Amino acid sequence: MHKNSLQLFLLAICVIGISQFSSIYAQRPTDKEVQVQKVYIEANKEKVLGNIDNAKYLFEEVVKKDKENHAAFYELARIHITEGNLNEAKKKIQEALSLAPDNIWYNTLYADVLTDKDQYKDAAVVFDHLVKLAPEEMGFQFERALIYAKSGKAEQAIKVYNEIESTMGVNEETATRKHALYLALKKPAKAAQELETLAKVFPRNTDYLLMLAEHHEKTGDMDKAREVYKKVLTLDPNEPIANLAIAENFHAEGQNAEYLHALQSIFSNPDLNIDVKIQEIIPYISLVGESQDEKLATEAIALTRLLTEAHPEEAKAFAIHGDMLNHANKPKEALVQYEKSVKLKKDIYTVWEQILYLNSALGQTDELLKSSENAMEIFPNQPLSFFFNGIANSQKNKHSEAIDVFQQALFMVGKNTAMKEQILMQLGSSYHYVNNPKKSNESFEKALELNS
Repeated sequence: MHKNSLQLFLLAICVIGISQFSSIYAQRPTDKEVQVQKVYIEANKEKVLGNIDNAKYLFEEVVKKDKENHAAFYELARIHITEGNLNEAKKKIQEALSLAPDNIWYNTLYADVLTDKDQYKDAAVVFDHLVKLAPEEMGFQFERALIYAKSGKAEQAIKVYNEIESTMGVNEETATRKHALYLALKKPAKAAQELETLAKVFPRNTDYLLMLAEHHEKTGDMDKAREVYKKVLTLDPNEPIANLAIAENFHAEGQNAEYLHALQSIFSNPDLNIDVKIQEIIPYISLVGESQDEKLATEAIALTRLLTEAHPEEAKAFAIHGDMLNHANKPKEALVQYEKSVKLKKDIYTVWEQILYLNSALGQTDELLKSSENAMEIFPNQPLSFFFNGIANSQKNKHSEAIDVFQQALFMVGKNTAMKEQILMQLGSSYHYVNNPKKSNESFEKALELNS
């Protein structure tokens, strides 16, 4: 039931409380009636104090002495409800109603008891009566419709909601409930009409359009769903659910560039989880490199750029942007992003690897020397850092320094045969430049043995 509005309505009647008892004795009371009234008042006092057993006993005394005291029967029904005894509560409230059939308070309690006992058809009859007694109270109408629905009378429930709308106008609660009822009746077109009407009445509310789109998806009409999502985006271009839905359509059709473009509002939203975004974009890093599709690369780079803008404090955002630029053959731009990443979080080795490779590939000897020194300090057990430091020293004609770090790299390389071969080749070259032909030849020979 619409408890808030209904309770306010019933609160207005609640002042009757004890006065209901007084109405029983409209004429000047006899001595016996005065005594009964005293017991009734004492029973109410015990109820207020929380002495329920005492109150129950006194109310029972009242109905023994006055079998027409509907107020006492009503109070006993309420006590039985708190005790969980619905059967006895039903008997007592029926007694009260037999004496005062049009009492709204009694009818409401009776309807609640019947509902709690899952006797929905009987409850519906009571709510029909309540609606006649208080037609202006919409809470009874809403409860009446709900009871009809629970009793399997969906069509009657819909009629009640229509009656409510004729008074209150179209609203979310009535429309969504009618939508659900029509679906239960296997009338999806009628169900859709309810959401369409709701969306027309509130044309700026995208939530109702999203409900309609979801309805079309669930009923298998993807074309209509797509059109509704497009309408949502005309109202709110950044709406994430609609954007994702449109994106999924592109994805299903293999339109990768269009799919990535449709994800822009999602990637630009700082409130959405960065790891979910990264998981979505990672497969496209290698695809950009393999396909050499410029349109795809443009959209992919735009997405990873948005990632850095939405998450400027996340090192992994800049690392992913760097990876995308690198695979799109933009090494200089990629290097800038990797450097931003290590400024935010310096202990990600894979990012340092990319910096070292790019420094080397771009012929940035001074930068390579500095980057490798930083990497050696942060990762003293990674041979690649020492290897690139040796390369940088060799390029600056510091061959003795190069030999030292190449030897350290060789010590750390372990079973990595490919890297060991490269280190030995560089050692052979450095020994040559320091006029040590014996060591040079030994290094080259060991490298050749590994390659044989």
